[in-house]
Amino acid sequence: MNHNPDFPSLDEGAQLPAPHSFRDQSVKLASAILRQELLSASNRAIWSKHTASDGDPPSQTLSVRAISRAIAAHCKHYYGQDCSSSRYKDRVSRAIRGEHISLDTLNLFTETFSFSPSASASLHEVLTTGIETDEMLGMLRVVPQASIVSSFTRVDLAPSDQDGEDHVMAHINAKLLSLETGCSALLLPLSATSTVTVRESNFLLSRLEGGPEWVFTPMQYIPPLQTFMLRFSVLIQAPADSEGFRKIHFPLATRVHSTGIRVETGGQKKDIEILLEGRGSKADTTLIHETVEDYSSCFIPLLSDDYLVVRWR
Repeated sequence: MNHNPDFPSLDEGAQLPAPHSFRDQSVKLASAILRQELLSASNRAIWSKHTASDGDPPSQTLSVRAISRAIAAHCKHYYGQDCSSSRYKDRVSRAIRGEHISLDTLNLFTETFSFSPSASASLHEVLTTGIETDEMLGMLRVVPQASIVSSFTRVDLAPSDQDGEDHVMAHINAKLLSLETGCSALLLPLSATSTVTVRESNFLLSRLEGGPEWVFTPMQYIPPLQTFMLRFSVLIQAPADSEGFRKIHFPLATRVHSTGIRVETGGQKKDIEILLEGRGSKADTTLIHETVEDYSSCFIPLLSDDYLVVRWR
């Protein structure tokens, strides 16, 4: 794997920023769209011309130095400003990493490169109002920043005093791989969840109104092609049907390469069924059907178009 010298690896111990607010989240969302635009074919052609052979990353990944050179060349051509590209390097790096983007910096990008009108409008709006636009979130849906490699879910069937039997808690450990643009915002649809709690302080979480999607924003920009862990818990509604069975769907409503699931009964005797629920006319496939007093578990090598379902009574 080629290392991009413009960005430190996650294991290099870079200091995380202190307070992580919803303003920070807006900047990170803006950074995600900025990187996406810079990697479009037309914009990549502009800055890749300034990629040198002396240690710059390959043109398929973002180069802070090449982008800074492109901005400097634009300013010289149109404004007669004969400035070194090093003048812009820090601003470009912080914008790409989602640490800070001023309107002046954004204007440098939009003047130098061919951003789409919707991207330019969304970037200006999120930086001036802090509100994520539908267009911006739509871009994150079309071009995701990370893919799920594998996951492990532990479902706790023991009812809590607060939520009762109509809710169960699922604890998810997901391994993800950041894609070409790197990752500063992650959009995840989570099926039928009441609440979501991030178990570590390295992600900020918010829910989109009127839908199942949640936005996870990491404290630190994750460079391209690096694996990272996302650990969170979801509280899921599980009302009983006419036969007394309760049912939940696997919370991650996105395709994963492989997944393991463990259903714990809390010492109570339960009839447990784990199955793949086929879509449309496709038949269901039962993976596990047993009566246990401790736990039931299974491994699915490839969870693709079927729904993973847990039933119990």
